[in-house]
Amino acid sequence: MKLADRFNPDNRTLEFKNGRVCPITEEDVARVSGLPIGDIPEPNVCEGIHRDKMNEYFKEFKGIKLSALQDVVLKKKSDNKFQTAYMFVLGCFLCPTQKDVVGSRLFPGVVTDEMEKIKRYKWPEFVLNWLVEEIRNYKIRASKDPSCSAQGVGGAFVHMDGV
Repeated sequence: MKLADRFNPDNRTLEFKNGRVCPITEEDVARVSGLPIGDIPEPNVCEGIHRDKMNEYFKEFKGIKLSALQDVVLKKKSDNKFQTAYMFVLGCFLCPTQKDVVGSRLFPGVVTDEMEKIKRYKWPEFVLNWLVEEIRNYKIRASKDPSCSAQGVGGAFVHMDGV
């Protein structure tokens, strides 16, 4: 949690006591994660088509449980539902939440009939944006109730529960 406390989400930097400031960039995320930096911003607006597809595949739009994804992946039936579930599983490693559900911010980028397009997304940028937002939310929660012991941070490189 020390890193989360030292991270400034407004300018995306780690700020140490000795005055050293380290900016965190999408290039850093790409280097650490091994993700290529694509040329298409990952879509972030959830539209009706995304909700319809989630309802069709998982009978759920909000809070798709990881167990539902597991059931689909273990069937190993290579269809669009499998590909979507598999992408969600990968997304859960890169952009975890504090609950056992898929973050809905992943829906627009993963729910597509153009699987080749997914390779061209700027995933490192998306992962960094996710991490920044998760740390921002953690800091807001911590400022409201510093004694709360159930705080945590979701994010690719700092998925920690409990303080």
